[in-house]
Formats: sequence, C-alpha cells, structure tokens
Amino acid sequence: MAFDFLGTIPSFESFEEFEEFILIESENIDSRIDHLDLERKRHLELLNKFMEADLKLRSEYKKSYRPDRLWLKRPRTIPVRRVETIDSANALDVDLLKKTFLDTIKYKRERNEFKIRRIRDLADQISDEIAFLTEMKESYNDHLNKIRARFDLDSFPENQRNKSQDQAEVQGNLTAVPVDKGIIEENGKKYYLVTSVKPQFKSISFDGQNPPIKEGDKILLSNGSNNGTKTVVSILSDMTVKVAEDLVEENNSKTRVEIIS
Repeated sequence: MAFDFLGTIPSFESFEEFEEFILIESENIDSRIDHLDLERKRHLELLNKFMEADLKLRSEYKKSYRPDRLWLKRPRTIPVRRVETIDSANALDVDLLKKTFLDTIKYKRERNEFKIRRIRDLADQISDEIAFLTEMKESYNDHLNKIRARFDLDSFPENQRNKSQDQAEVQGNLTAVPVDKGIIEENGKKYYLVTSVKPQFKSISFDGQNPPIKEGDKILLSNGSNNGTKTVVSILSDMTVKVAEDLVEENNSKTRVEIIS
C-alpha cells in the first residue's frame, strides 16, 4: 500500500511526499462532494419510485398494512405478548399456505421492501461521506501541521527528521547503493540523469524512472548537446518521455534534466 505508515513515519522525506499528495488531491474535494450530492439525489429519486411501486403492489389488498416512510426506514415494532400455548396446528396450516404462495409473497412484499431499505442505506452512507469530506476540507491543513510539528519534538521519537544511517557511509568495505538511482542534488536543486536522446522519436530516456512530470510540463536540459527548455508532449514509458522540440542524438548521454514547471 502506498504511504504504508501510520503512527511511525520512517523519515521526514516520506512525510513530505505524503503531504504533497494530500495538498494536491485536496483541491478535488469540492468536486467529489458535488458528485456525491448528485449521486445521493439520484438514489432518493429511485427510492421514491420504489415506494410508489410498493403502494401499487398493495393496492388490491384493502386490509394490507400501508407502511409510511418511517416504517420503511426501520423495522416494525414487535409487541410484547404473553407466552401462548403450543401452536403446532396453526404452524402447519400457515406453513402450507405460505409454501403455496411463496413466490407471490416474495414478489409483492419482500423483494420491493428489501430494495427500498437498500437504497435508503446507500443514500445514508453517501450523506455520511459528504459530511466527512466537508469536515475534513476545513481541517486537513491542521492535521498536516500537527504531524510536521512532531518532527521537532525530542519526546516524539516515532517521527524521524533524518533518514536512517546508510551502513556504507560508516563501513568502507560496503558498496553504497543509491536510494534514488539517476537523481543528483546540487545547490538545493534536483537533477534527473539522462541515458540517451533519440531525435527521430524526439525522446529522452532517463537513468531510472521518469521524473514526476506530465504532459505540458517544462523541463530544462543542461550539461549535454540539447541544452535548453523543452516541453513534454507525452509519456512513452516509465523511463522515456517525448518532447515537442527537435533534438540531437546522444548516446551515453551526460545530459541532466531539471523540472521547471
């Protein structure tokens, strides 16, 4: 599972990645609420249609109990009655009659009632989700700020601001394995290393996975034969992107890419 942590956050970098995801996705909360509200209204319209159908199914039975909306929302009350004598005679007769008309009973009473209760339950669940999202829209920043502040508390060791020590840094005979292959940082800027550039496809292949870019983003190439700003037009694979501008071929490329927008 993505962001596979709760109480103990493995590093400050892990939190920042999680925080970025929440901040970007939170912009979609209003549209989610609008969609859910439309879905809830659709369920209520469907509910009314099934309730009307239920009344029609009962219309020819003059002594039939006519349920109102509250009865359809919750079970009928069961009156407390005194213990009666053994009713095996009645039980046998009623059971025989029920078996004779079982399909009709299910069709004209049970199935429609079940659908009504199910639709109402779904509408209530949607209402609960709308209320939850509305509340979280007001407070998600507070939750993020609380978590961020705990990284500076000595009494809160569950959060670690610094990454765990790489044993290769303290034991010279170990080979250091970079966590982020194909990524370097200089003067506070992050660069993504390129392995090859193909002019016939206008493609740029990276040393590892593509940087976090999408169609329309601007990237700045440097340290190679294609220096300058390029516009991403498509993602060809998890390691290759296509740009709008013409390129010069590079194999064993030294180019590095910076995301500028």
